[in-house]
Amino acid sequence: MRKGQQDWQDLIREVQDAKTSGVAPDSPWGRELAARWQALIEASTGGDPGIRNSLATAYRSQPGAMESFGTDPGIQEWIGAASTSAAED
Repeated sequence: MRKGQQDWQDLIREVQDAKTSGVAPDSPWGRELAARWQALIEASTGGDPGIRNSLATAYRSQPGAMESFGTDPGIQEWIGAASTSAAED
């Protein structure tokens, strides 16, 4: 569990750095970060779509939930755009 928490902290920091540095979400690096984000979600939820949907609903309905995990709406928006780009490949 600790490794999973550390993996999230590391990835969130990398996404924040990419966003702050002006890396485009649809760049190769953005798509790589999105792929890692999706893989970590899958690992964290055991691949259960019900858990994944519940988390997504919680983030949308409870804005403070994102901050408790070290992320914010800007990061979520950036990674969402990167994920969309990655899915189009």
